[in-house]
Amino acid sequence: MKNKIAIALGAALITLTGCGNKTNKEVTTGEMSVIHESKFDSVYGNLTIEEFMNKGFEFGDSVTVKFSNGHIYEDVPFYDGYYVKTGDLLVVGYQGYPYIDFATNNKANLFQNLGLGDMDTMTITLNERGKYLVEQETFSTKYSDDRNAYSTDEVFANFRSIEVSTMKSNLFYRGASPVDNQHNRAGTANNLLKEAGIEFILDLADNRDEVESYIAKDDFKSDYALNLLRNGDIAYLDMGVDFTSDTFQKKLARGLEELVKHDGPYYIHCTEGKDRTGFVCFLLEALSGASYEELERDYMITYDNYFGINKNESGDKYDAIVDLRFKDFVNFLTPTHDGSYLGNRGADNMLFTSNKTTLEEAAREYLIKGGMTGDDVDKLVLIIKK
Repeated sequence: MKNKIAIALGAALITLTGCGNKTNKEVTTGEMSVIHESKFDSVYGNLTIEEFMNKGFEFGDSVTVKFSNGHIYEDVPFYDGYYVKTGDLLVVGYQGYPYIDFATNNKANLFQNLGLGDMDTMTITLNERGKYLVEQETFSTKYSDDRNAYSTDEVFANFRSIEVSTMKSNLFYRGASPVDNQHNRAGTANNLLKEAGIEFILDLADNRDEVESYIAKDDFKSDYALNLLRNGDIAYLDMGVDFTSDTFQKKLARGLEELVKHDGPYYIHCTEGKDRTGFVCFLLEALSGASYEELERDYMITYDNYFGINKNESGDKYDAIVDLRFKDFVNFLTPTHDGSYLGNRGADNMLFTSNKTTLEEAAREYLIKGGMTGDDVDKLVLIIKK
């Protein structure tokens, strides 16, 4: 509580003194052209994160976003990560992004829904200095792309076997991309794939053309992944982040239909092995009948690997991320009638909603809704379950 009060007082002092805005002029980008961010269908403004910050904006600010076609959004948080609930708007300066981004967390079609075109512009203006500074400080998660900053190759590549009591050991692995080297992890992930004897890759992030573009780069050294690619042992799903969408469900169902035709061990990845991979592995673990505690533990290992955030040492920050990220998955699959989190626990420690739907049943329903037949889901369960 003392820390939150200090942060709030600091934010108030910034507002009063104009710190970070050395003049009394309005902090604004002015009109900037919009760029369609096609992977997640969000809206880039034509400023790098550094250029945007140099205008006088600071993480934790509240901003107003105005488009030339008339759309206006007031009191939008500006963060360095996606620290809002699924479906909420934010302006984000995410590590590695080429531009500042206006997005709906875990939702697609924003650019399309706003009716934007190449000739439209966007203006971002400071609304209130430091209004969301407490949230920024609570959730702020940055990591290094330097291998020397991590204790092992496995931690660096966020690489691990999925180990829950209901799934076969050393059959499903998850982690960072072995082909996209934007975070300097591809070569390390590739070597770990080789050590684990991976036979099939479920690539959630890329299409075939994107992978070929990675291969053409001078820093591509992923020989083992390349061999799997040439042998047709990779499914390219080219998925966005909206796990609630029909498109995500259909692409995942198609990928898992392909997976069951191959022998394992299997590797699941997106770019960082965090968000898209996190949901897909959560779904497979739930399908196998894993307990709630096992699901949470496996999901949060990623936050320990990248950011050093764990239950024993990180306290409130760990709990805040569980509430914001992990419970998003649970609530989507098994919503209670009143919208509250958690229903009644069953004797076997599985989560039940008020209509008695288990996560295992909900995961099965999710895949069938995506297009898998009941027989295909049964084949998948036979593969994964002990």
